[in-house]
Amino acid sequence: MEILGAAANWSAPFKTKGIKKFTSCFFQTDAKFQIDAGNKWDKRKIDYLLITHLHQDHIGRIKTYPKTITYCLPSKSFLKIVPKGAKFIFLKKKTKIGQTKIEPFLVHHSTTSITLGYKITYRKISFIWLPDYFTPFDFSLFKNTDYYFLGASCFRKNILHHGYLTGQKSITNFLKDLKKRKLFPKRGIVYLIHLGLSMFPRDIKIKKLQSEFPNYKLEAVSDGQKIVLK
Repeated sequence: MEILGAAANWSAPFKTKGIKKFTSCFFQTDAKFQIDAGNKWDKRKIDYLLITHLHQDHIGRIKTYPKTITYCLPSKSFLKIVPKGAKFIFLKKKTKIGQTKIEPFLVHHSTTSITLGYKITYRKISFIWLPDYFTPFDFSLFKNTDYYFLGASCFRKNILHHGYLTGQKSITNFLKDLKKRKLFPKRGIVYLIHLGLSMFPRDIKIKKLQSEFPNYKLEAVSDGQKIVLK
């Protein structure tokens, strides 16, 4: 996997070295996938594009992406972002592309767009990708998952939007939710993505979090970081 960008929308571009692009990732199984298109296409070959929701930091540069990509859509409301003439598929509760299983799950976050996280499984390796959320509708997919990639737009205090359960839950509070439900990644590692300004100085904040949640191994990501999931 390669982290293409690590910044949250209200904090990018950071002056902090290594955090300049909006949160997105690229991973290769038996096909080449990217999640979200808030950054300009970097000319790499992509077979399938997944979108978490329709906010600009996740789709803002989608017009730079080629029509050769297959767009994976959770609902008809996402059709408006697909370039004319491009291929698309609608994702089911479980969609299999080759040997890659994609399981989208709904989360509370926005009043203007359906918002999703994804559980991706390839052979025996699985991970959760969840950049924006207030809370998932259902936590069941977190069980028996090897790695978590969780948005950390805010450190302690939730960011509240107008409307019930909308906004961004702080990473501190979300880790409390996971711990309360006895949900831990099988490999122990939680990668923090979608980093907001309150997560800096990053090393200090991660150290504080780690002392509070010793059962999770916490690592904050950077733009361009390559991670081997095994």
